[in-house]
Amino acid sequence: MLAELDAAFAVIGDVQFLPGYSLALTKSPGVEGLSALPRAERLRFLADVNLIATAVETVCAAHDPGFGA
Repeated sequence: MLAELDAAFAVIGDVQFLPGYSLALTKSPGVEGLSALPRAERLRFLADVNLIATAVETVCAAHDPGFGA
């Protein structure tokens, strides 16, 4: 686990298909898809996804100036 956020757990992918491959896992047990979350919780989860994506992009770009190009 990389981090525990408000509505999600950030985890690094077991296999790195792409540099920084990470996942956001909802903290809501039994939820099998984004649309199964109530709207307010879905928005909190997506805000966490945005934080994870920004952090991974920042770190990868710092280590590889060509990242994302």
